[in-house]
Amino acid sequence: MQPEITFVVPAYNVAEYLPDCLESLLAVPVAKEIILIDDGSTDNTGEVAQHFFRLHDCITLIRQHNQGVSAARNRGIALARGRFVQFVDADDILRNQAHYPDWIEFATQQKIDIVKTLIQWVKHNGEHLTTQSPYHQFNGEGYVSHGHDYWHQMLLGNWFPSAVNGFYRTQLLQQHDGLRFPEGLSHSEDALFFADVMCSQPDIRVLEIKQVGYVYRHRVNSASHSLDSNMRGCVSTCEIVKLLWQRMEWAKQRAMQPENQAHWQRMHKHLISTIAVQVMVLYDRYYVYLNETQKASVRHYFTPELLALIQPFSKIDIIL
Repeated sequence: MQPEITFVVPAYNVAEYLPDCLESLLAVPVAKEIILIDDGSTDNTGEVAQHFFRLHDCITLIRQHNQGVSAARNRGIALARGRFVQFVDADDILRNQAHYPDWIEFATQQKIDIVKTLIQWVKHNGEHLTTQSPYHQFNGEGYVSHGHDYWHQMLLGNWFPSAVNGFYRTQLLQQHDGLRFPEGLSHSEDALFFADVMCSQPDIRVLEIKQVGYVYRHRVNSASHSLDSNMRGCVSTCEIVKLLWQRMEWAKQRAMQPENQAHWQRMHKHLISTIAVQVMVLYDRYYVYLNETQKASVRHYFTPELLALIQPFSKIDIIL
């Protein structure tokens, strides 16, 4: 029997948190598979993963040399057998699992490509920090929109193109070879993946759920918050901006052709805005914290063309 959903769980040195994560996935009351990828852990993550693998037939355990979260997720996409696929970081948990059967049934009947739930952020000890607000204002529990409208609302509101808060139609990801995470980059990879998904076809449909479905644990010693992450974050986000620029140029060319012209015009416009947002993120979050030598090594990314593109959108003064 085909699983209703595949959970892809990259795990690297998360032995302390992995049991809670896996228990939250196992509590989802639908036919499921869990692809657990031990990405070269050096702590007891492998032993914890092996323990759960032995106990539960729905878990597939893969071990690989450390290649990063994107490579692990891409491997999961290729192997996924579920109707839908969700990416879960191994130090986080799901919430409101009892609603998954209804969400999946509705998404299947209405030919939904992406289901997005709200994210709750908690501290290391589980103390609540904040909860994401919906991008659309709507009554009821869910709202269906076209992909370009959801993207537009994200750009107007709190830009957070996370890949984990919700699930994707597996066929959509598997039938488009380009719908993969950029390997070798450690920050901002979700932004490029989000843009690629939204550009993949003109009729993308998104279901936004007004319930928390994902709990993100804020860890100061995680990969995205380590002390040496500023330089890696800056370079990685700069490379993501370069790739988004390529997508923007491609969308501009497609917008000149009669086929799906309106779609590609919207995509071109949204990609410009996305580039502007990502540049502000990399400058405010990473660049300003670099020393002078580090700044000099990445300054070439801020080309005159890029600065001119983002100038109408910039809410901060970029001083190089």
